[in-house]
Amino acid sequence: MYSTAEDLYLWDRALYTNTLVTKDSLKILFDQYTSYCGSYGWVIDEQIINNQPRKRIGHFGSMNGFGSDFNRYVNDDLVIIVLSNFDLTPVQRISQCLAEIAYGGELQKLAITNPIQINESIIKQLEGIYEYGLFKEQDQYLERNMQESLVQLIDMDIPKISVGLFCKLFREYGINPNSTIIVTYEDCKLYLFMRKNHGAWFKYEIYPVSDQTNSITCLAKDIDERVVFNINPSGVIRIVHFDAYGNETMAYKTQDDYKNDCVTRTLAD
Repeated sequence: MYSTAEDLYLWDRALYTNTLVTKDSLKILFDQYTSYCGSYGWVIDEQIINNQPRKRIGHFGSMNGFGSDFNRYVNDDLVIIVLSNFDLTPVQRISQCLAEIAYGGELQKLAITNPIQINESIIKQLEGIYEYGLFKEQDQYLERNMQESLVQLIDMDIPKISVGLFCKLFREYGINPNSTIIVTYEDCKLYLFMRKNHGAWFKYEIYPVSDQTNSITCLAKDIDERVVFNINPSGVIRIVHFDAYGNETMAYKTQDDYKNDCVTRTLAD
């Protein structure tokens, strides 16, 4: 399906008239609150904005490659339309923030962050395949397989990732796509490779903004996401990923062959 914000605005305007749909039909569609998408695809509910209830008629939609959010606050003649051709864009969060601003909320300025320099030997430790759940020791065969698969993933360019060629690699090396986060270090940059909306995998850059004892915090370059790497003195590395909606995912590095030469983190680092 193809549309624009301008076209959807015309659609919103038309739904205040009986040009396309009769007034009686509109009343049936929009007068009563419904379950999710319970009114021929529309969601009719009450949203609390700046501590005030607001009737909302809306619909959220996304597929691999795009996302959209369309919210009509009919009692105030307000419509908010957010479209993106980048599936990682948090369109629902943006829509919520715009509604808060429209209803008199304070505009929050974004904090300016700059990447920091960290010793390459330390950054290189973060590279690896991480698995959701508790860390468990791996046998040498599995460690070797994971390292081999990581090398091939680093060599795989974006076009090959886009058409899903990594799935064959996952099957070959026994990588579970439902419980895996991958971190690569390429050309002096860190990348996160993980499942996002609808199970689609994305690879995108992250950069360090904080270096503390046993902890490195990174931000995503293009979206509002935060990644914290916790480096245990014993060598175990845990990743905690926070997405744009505040959801938290915790995973542990599966291969532990880096432990023998792990750099001990101190304040002097």
